[in-house]
Amino acid sequence: AIVLDFQHSITEQSVVGLFMDRGPNFAALLLACSRLGAQALPMPREYPPHRLLAILQSANVRLILWEESVCGELKTAAECVSVASLGSPPPGGPDSRISLDPRAGGLVLSSSGSTGVPKLIARSQVSFYHRLWYTWNEIPFAQGEQCLQKSHITTTHSFYEMMEPLLAGQTL
Repeated sequence: AIVLDFQHSITEQSVVGLFMDRGPNFAALLLACSRLGAQALPMPREYPPHRLLAILQSANVRLILWEESVCGELKTAAECVSVASLGSPPPGGPDSRISLDPRAGGLVLSSSGSTGVPKLIARSQVSFYHRLWYTWNEIPFAQGEQCLQKSHITTTHSFYEMMEPLLAGQTL
């Protein structure tokens, strides 16, 4: 979160495109965006460039973090940064300047419904963390339980399937 804040001026309500497969980088960057109050927007690698460009324009994306470059194909005004180039945070630990409004957007998902035109769906921080709290308290994980993530990366369920077990210390 500190690197995104200082090196790329990502702040509350910035929209950050995540062009990568699910994995450790995706989970870490999702949490970094959350820490800054930025909105993470998954950009599925299987989507064609014209679809990704329509989503980027609809969401007003400022920064795209990628593991495999797509920026050359998209001709977008968004800053494109390789995850490998992010570097280390400055010395001094977490930045106490970062404060978060729980009503701030946390996730932006894109759905086309039946029209084929991107429709953005925003989920707030409080909604996301309320769901985590509910699951952990009402349907707790058993010791050593392993979890499966099966939903497509553009659905709300995929974020819960990933973050519920990981943040509770379970194996995904």
